[in-house]
Amino acid sequence: MNLVKFNRPNRNIWPLESVFLSPLRDLSSVEPFFDRLLRSPNTVSERTFEFEEREDAYTLKMEFPGYAKKEVSVEIEKDILTVAASRKCEKKVIPETKRSVRLPKDVEIGKAKAKLENGILSIHLPKKVAPKPLKLKLS
Repeated sequence: MNLVKFNRPNRNIWPLESVFLSPLRDLSSVEPFFDRLLRSPNTVSERTFEFEEREDAYTLKMEFPGYAKKEVSVEIEKDILTVAASRKCEKKVIPETKRSVRLPKDVEIGKAKAKLENGILSIHLPKKVAPKPLKLKLS
């Protein structure tokens, strides 16, 4: 088998292409930099969370270093779990952030528990107990 070197055709179709497109190429490399600057590391949606399934329950863990219990709220409406965090700081403004997760169908919402300790939010979501089959005696 012989290898043949591929020669790219001349891409300068338009003589002024380099004048107009080079600034646009420069902007495309700067855009991700500005996105990173504008994105706050304190936003809930940027944080990773662990979702673990066990035999009797689900556990969701998310990090909130430096947040107090009164600054974090957890709500469950139907099958949507929403975590919201707002922080008031004198030096800079940190906007309220939210993250919503759809829960599995077998979660017993009324028995859910949440706690915030050492900057880690843990949400315990017990599973519904599956009904056992009932044998009826014939009379």
